[in-house]
Parts: sequence; C-alpha cells; structure tokens
Amino acid sequence: MTPLQFAARECANYRGGQCSGVNIHDDGSLAMFRKPGGCCYLASGQACTYFEQCVLPMGIERNSAIGERRAWERDEASHAYRTQMMAPGAHSGRLCPGCRKRELQKGCRLCPACRMESEKTKHAARQARYRAARDLVETGKVTES
Repeated sequence: MTPLQFAARECANYRGGQCSGVNIHDDGSLAMFRKPGGCCYLASGQACTYFEQCVLPMGIERNSAIGERRAWERDEASHAYRTQMMAPGAHSGRLCPGCRKRELQKGCRLCPACRMESEKTKHAARQARYRAARDLVETGKVTES
C-alpha cells in the first residue's frame, strides 16, 4: 500500500486529494499547519509532518483479522514513505537548528515552522527600530538629514 492510499483511508485531513491542514496539539488546541484546501503533500511527493507524527504512529490493535490487515497496511505504507523520503536529494539528513525536530529539505536553512517564526521575529525587530527612530525625530533629539 502506498503512503497516499494509506492517507486516503486513515488521515483525518485527507479529503479527496485536498488537505484541510488542521493539527491538534497535546492540550487539545487546534492549529493550522498549511492553508486548507491545498493539494495533499503526499500526492505531490513531498514530506508531510502531520502524516509522520499523527497517522503513521497510530496505534492499531492486532487482535482481529481486520486489525492485523490494517497494521500490515500501515507498516507497508510506513516503509514506502521512509524509502520515498530518503531517496537521493529528498532530504539532507540534517535537523532544523531552530527546533531540532524536523529534517531540513535540500537547500533550506530552517524548517517551514521555524522559518515563519524567524520572519515574525525579524519583522518585530524592524518595527521596533523604526518606531525608536521615529520617536527620536519627533522629540527633536535627532534631526532629519
């Protein structure tokens, strides 16, 4: 079974090739990890952190024939996913220096979540510098050039 076929059956976000992009944290709060309605990452051959963290580790009881079959399908999809994602050029094998949780895509310095957080921090710092300079000009302590 391919990872996409397994996601079609078991992933809560998968809706006919589209991804709803919702993740549930340990405290029960909801978070969006991507825009809703976008194409499923697995369908485009990309890694999906939700699939890795929530769908593949899912506990499946092996106490019945159906449970045994589902567990076997999960194991097969997991193996296919790991093989596909570890293909040459797919991953660098490095972890994100920001969170130390996710592998970096080739040519990236941060994972998407850490990159977004870094951009927010840089934007806040730029705004603070702008406001400080503006306040100095308004109070007359510095003259405009």
